[in-house]
Amino acid sequence: MAKKSSSAVILRRFSQTVFLLLFLYFFYITVYHPDNIQGGPVTLFFNFDHLILLSIWLGGHAVESAMLLSLITLIATLIFGRVFCGWISPFGAMHNLFTSMSGRKRRIE
Repeated sequence: MAKKSSSAVILRRFSQTVFLLLFLYFFYITVYHPDNIQGGPVTLFFNFDHLILLSIWLGGHAVESAMLLSLITLIATLIFGRVFCGWISPFGAMHNLFTSMSGRKRRIE
């Protein structure tokens, strides 16, 4: 008997798929683009990462204004929990994909 998925699970899987494909596209244009242009939309994931903001601030004591977008991620995490990892992060999407492909359920003892 097939297990029904809630609408939140379906929406999260759709979000993970979109952001994973977006990340793979950005990776492709960064590595294989003839001009190897690393600006514009390619830096989008870096601008939302609060750990990169912290490392840039500690290393150079100067932060680009675009990096302040990472405060959105930090505030959303404080309010909703691990929203970035579960809905946006390409690594989180790949982790869920490979976990679902294993077909095993972990037994909690």
